[in-house]
Amino acid sequence: MALSRVSGVGNVRQELNLAARVMPGHFRRAFGLARQVSLVVLLLWVGLPTWLFPQEPDREIEALLQIQDEATFHKQLQTLRKKYRGTAVALYLEALTEPNAVTAVEKYKALATRFPKSKYAPQALMKVAEYYFARGLYISSRRKFQEVVEKYPRSPYVYEARYFALASLCAISRDESCYAELKKYIIENPGSPFLVMAKRDLLALREGKKESPPEPANGRTQTAKGRYTLQVGAFSQVNNALNLKSYCMKLGLPVEVRESRSQDRTMYLVWVGAFETEEAARLFGEKFKREHGKPYRIVTRDQAQK
Repeated sequence: MALSRVSGVGNVRQELNLAARVMPGHFRRAFGLARQVSLVVLLLWVGLPTWLFPQEPDREIEALLQIQDEATFHKQLQTLRKKYRGTAVALYLEALTEPNAVTAVEKYKALATRFPKSKYAPQALMKVAEYYFARGLYISSRRKFQEVVEKYPRSPYVYEARYFALASLCAISRDESCYAELKKYIIENPGSPFLVMAKRDLLALREGKKESPPEPANGRTQTAKGRYTLQVGAFSQVNNALNLKSYCMKLGLPVEVRESRSQDRTMYLVWVGAFETEEAARLFGEKFKREHGKPYRIVTRDQAQK
């Protein structure tokens, strides 16, 4: 069956490739293989391995996903929704077959919240975490991966969740924390199928530490470890932040999306560059504003302001 039939997988795969391209150089090398595994994980959402199907509803879902004819597929889908109405199975079906990735994620969140003891809950959380990781929202992805580990320590996803929790940490360039967590993962997870990858990541990170800092792109003043950055957007909708991020990437600028939470409100902040001094940030910000018509504000990288 087509990949697009299940939870907007096509769009998520594109964003996963995008996320890998915007990582710092040595993290791209360190987590190149992690990106490949992420793609495998996303494809498993479609393939749904047989060990997930020991009971009747699971066998029915597996059979549903094997149907090639579109009309027959939707007819059987409606039959299963009616049969399992009001249960975790019905909500799982809704999320699994939702073509819009953003909507699917919200349904997986609802499943994990409404049916936390369901066999589908850890898988739902993993899909939410993978989506955030693919979108480059590494703070959120780390939080969700850790939630899987904390709530479902006996889940078959636990090794994977632990690994991608630390991959999320490393993707936001927290070098020392990343290094320490990689070593901890290797020691505490000797049976993990991700152990070889973690060791390679650790080696790549060590090599990255030995490298000299990268030269500023196009003679600009931003550096990899500057304290200051430019906030060029703050949005309540993540897609708007991602659109601006894509715009800045096309300009060849280092850009990231950060989350800011205040009570029940979440804002997605778009940050460009890293500067040693506030004056350097201001000079670049004025140039950016003149050339691209985008307002900005200067913030420190250890804060998340609106």
